[in-house]
Amino acid sequence: MCNENTPIKEPDPGKKYVRCPCNCLLVSKATAVRVACPRSNCRRVIDTRNPQSAVDQTFNGTRVQCCHCSETFLFNMRENSSGRARCNRCHTVSPVGTSYPRRRCCVFVILGIVILLVTAVVVVATLDYAEKTSAVAILWFIMAFVGICLTIKGIMCRFKKVSQIVGPVSA
Repeated sequence: MCNENTPIKEPDPGKKYVRCPCNCLLVSKATAVRVACPRSNCRRVIDTRNPQSAVDQTFNGTRVQCCHCSETFLFNMRENSSGRARCNRCHTVSPVGTSYPRRRCCVFVILGIVILLVTAVVVVATLDYAEKTSAVAILWFIMAFVGICLTIKGIMCRFKKVSQIVGPVSA
């Protein structure tokens, strides 16, 4: 007895069968180009256009738990350098790990504070000119508004929900 699934009929419309090198029978969409084996001791990614070339190609990503729906999904940190992942279940984009939101928080807060300091310098430098023209005061308000908005965005990035890394795929 082989203990493996064997198709006895053609796949359903819109589906196709793919056989993994570990002998696992996978059912995927007919339009799928890459299919991942779900077995914990295999985890190969099979290219359906040329299945023989994908024998040694394994997915070396991490398992991530979504911060919105708590679903666990696969995410490749090496290929996606932005640090943001889209959940397969709820389709929301969230940062993975704590370094990405912390870095964004620092960038926005520092940029906001710098713009507010530049605004203060511009206000002091153009105080006499502003008494003659009201356009300078509008420039002050715009610069202050942008600085405050960037600082608030940085603070909001600090308290944003973050998806947690559960562990490597092989675990």
